[in-house]
Amino acid sequence: MGDKQPNKSPLTQTIRLEQLAGMLMIPAGFVRRYWWKIGLFTAAGLLLGYLAGHFLIKPKYRALYIIAAEEEQTPGIERLAAQIGFDMGLTNPGGVFRGESLVQLFLTRSMLERALLTPMMHHGNSTTPAALFFASTPHSKKEVFRGVNFVPNQRGKDPLADSALYLTQKYVREKVLSVEKPDKKMGFIHVRCTHADGPLAAAFSQILINTVKNFYVESVTAKARNNVDVLRNEADSVQKLLMGNLVASASAYDLNVNPVWESMRIAQNRSVINLQVSVALYAELMKNLKLAEIALRKQTPLIQVIEQPMFPLERAGLKPWQTSLALGLLFFALAAFLAWVRYRQTEA
Repeated sequence: MGDKQPNKSPLTQTIRLEQLAGMLMIPAGFVRRYWWKIGLFTAAGLLLGYLAGHFLIKPKYRALYIIAAEEEQTPGIERLAAQIGFDMGLTNPGGVFRGESLVQLFLTRSMLERALLTPMMHHGNSTTPAALFFASTPHSKKEVFRGVNFVPNQRGKDPLADSALYLTQKYVREKVLSVEKPDKKMGFIHVRCTHADGPLAAAFSQILINTVKNFYVESVTAKARNNVDVLRNEADSVQKLLMGNLVASASAYDLNVNPVWESMRIAQNRSVINLQVSVALYAELMKNLKLAEIALRKQTPLIQVIEQPMFPLERAGLKPWQTSLALGLLFFALAAFLAWVRYRQTEA
């Protein structure tokens, strides 16, 4: 039979604690008298911290989008058209979509309010992000904002709704939304939304990205679309003129069949010249119109989604074990302090 291991008695454990206390320059009498009270108080703190983190602290969820913002280059077709003196208008106005300016564009009031008033489906109901986020703000409990409605495309028509919308976008910018560019040398931008409603955070992130992309299309392609519209209107006008000259040329030819005098051919020749000019002008306009339409179709979107959130979303904030550890350490420090004060009083 093997030797039995000696049982560890409470006295042995106390001696070891006294040895540890001596190493830490803590009186052995203090450890012998209060160690179990401090341990019990710390255990209570750990338990209370876990329960508080699990039941009292409302969890929040983080939706992360990673997008690529490409630095705009001059398209080959625009360089080709520039050589023949034709301006496609495909330029980045003021470099607004380059570098840190694109990050700040996501946080502007205009972009946030546009995104907040975009209609969306939430749990089967048609609503707007503004209505859902406003319910999370402390302003929603104020009597003045009771019954306020957020209607899409109605900015500037209801002062009360505009005030509530301003407070909502401020809350989103400060508490919900985070836009950053981790690596300055790369074009990746992280768009994060953190909220207790995970589906709302993911949906709003996508809505905001689409809003910025649409603003890019509206602003960067404005000149190109204007060129297309102008060329199309001019082509339509020249086409009508061409049809009129064609009819006039045919009519002049019918009236001057086998004329005796050459002066009778003047009207006919004039109609033929006008027709030839109209044909050449119409052909040139159609060529430029097709070039402009091709350039507009070939334009690559500036913002491309690289990664999007997948459910279940990542949980943000303190987890139950973290609140348990924090409260346990707090209770331990408080118990040790009170025990030390009591020990010094009794020793005195």
